Amino acid sequence: MKCHGLVILAEMIPLSAPLMVLVEPTNRCNFKCAYCPTGDNSLLNKAHPHLSGDMSFEFFKKIVDDMNAFLPAKIKRVQLFKDGEPLLHPKIIEMIKYAKASPAITEVDTTTNASLLDYDMAEKIVLAKLDSIRISFEGTVLNEEYQKITRSNYTYDGIKHNLYLLAEAKNKHKSRVPYIEAKLIDTGLSLELKGKFTKDFSGIADEVIFDPLVDRKGGSGRVLKGEKELLPAGVCPVPFYGLAVNFNGTVCVCCGDWGYATLVGDLNQESLYDIWHGDRLHAFRKMHVEFRKSEHPLCGKCEYMRRLPWQSNIDQMSLENPQKILRRLQKVIFNKSI
Repeated sequence: MKCHGLVILAEMIPLSAPLMVLVEPTNRCNFKCAYCPTGDNSLLNKAHPHLSGDMSFEFFKKIVDDMNAFLPAKIKRVQLFKDGEPLLHPKIIEMIKYAKASPAITEVDTTTNASLLDYDMAEKIVLAKLDSIRISFEGTVLNEEYQKITRSNYTYDGIKHNLYLLAEAKNKHKSRVPYIEAKLIDTGLSLELKGKFTKDFSGIADEVIFDPLVDRKGGSGRVLKGEKELLPAGVCPVPFYGLAVNFNGTVCVCCGDWGYATLVGDLNQESLYDIWHGDRLHAFRKMHVEFRKSEHPLCGKCEYMRRLPWQSNIDQMSLENPQKILRRLQKVIFNKSI
């Protein structure tokens, strides 16, 4: 059974705590995938010159401890991933354990390219009780092409072997977690190649997923290749249920915001609780509820919300009851006009 489910967002907002918080251990990556901004140094330098590194473990603990302020409400999921490869962080296992021990967090997961997932790392992940892990395969099931796409020496078969090691460690310890997702970026793959991927992980992974190739570099989230049902949506629900913490402590609204265009706070100067209930995020939400996202340089061209499940759609509520969506806790913000 998958350890996280979906809820109807319109029935829950306004939320006293985010449902999901991404915390980025590092924005460094050992892959340089052709379609990913993380692999394009010239693009990153234009957005934020020389801004790369690892989050310190002490600062990570501060972020997790900040979440206690939301109690008795809980963060449903903390995802240890944003733009980089989390297994590059030397304290990633300690981060998992610390987050898992928090009374304010329901579950912890991560996404990885699995290049560093040897048996020792796999066993540590299992013993740390990580709830779920998404192994991201980059655009092909052919070894030489895999090396070209990732601009690395890693092959599809090598990453497949690493996922098998994780499943082996999980079975050895008779553990139900982590829930293993094998995800392949669909770059226009044939049915034959998709079939190979499904066969390779049937009975090994808990779930096999095909994600379309989207425009991450341009920031539009538009589907470039692959199949994905697109739903009509004008209001992005993400500002109403989640936050993304960058490695340096700045906080964005959007998980896809590698250029830091949706900044709403800085945990070096304020708490996660205050950011969630603060004026900057409130103004950002208001822009979306009023269908003014075209005013924003990133949101104005973004189609990401059209790929979200129907449970996340809040367009109708935005038309009928925008006051309910925008209402904030009175004990945090007094006499503020919505």
